[in-house]
Amino acid sequence: MFLRYAALALTLSIVLGCASEHPPEYFKPPPPVALQDPPPGMSVVYLIRTPHDSQTVEVQVQGMKPFALPPEAHTVLLLKPGTYVIQGTATGLFSAGKRSFAPVQLQTVADQRIFLYLSGITGRSVQVSGFVPLMGGGVMPLLTNLMDTDAQTRSWKNSSEQDAQGFLSITRYIRPD
Repeated sequence: MFLRYAALALTLSIVLGCASEHPPEYFKPPPPVALQDPPPGMSVVYLIRTPHDSQTVEVQVQGMKPFALPPEAHTVLLLKPGTYVIQGTATGLFSAGKRSFAPVQLQTVADQRIFLYLSGITGRSVQVSGFVPLMGGGVMPLLTNLMDTDAQTRSWKNSSEQDAQGFLSITRYIRPD
């Protein structure tokens, strides 16, 4: 019986020794990301990539030069009021030129802030990340297992400012040029 109490006391001392006190600021959410205000007569559109989508997409917005939007990134567009079509193609060794998301039509008005995030059904995929030379002149593909979003299910979805703050806090800004 004494051994049980001794083992229990030893276990509790180990567990309590690992516990630590966190300062009050540890539990505070991160400060909100500063958002861009729309210039007079224009609208601001945030295009945000969600986590677990490893493919870089090339975004074409009607009237603008195409730009790459890599994983875990966001960009900000300043658009005049009107209707715009957002389309995209995939970049990569075997997927280059294929459609990376469903085209969407965007209606903007003056002094408006819009948040759109690119999302779809995520699953595991295998990607060829290179080749390993073998003796005798042959090569063997180097395969990488990763989480990826199916291009057929990927689409732009509207977001509230509050929800967009969460995405913006974990993504990096990319200039759309």
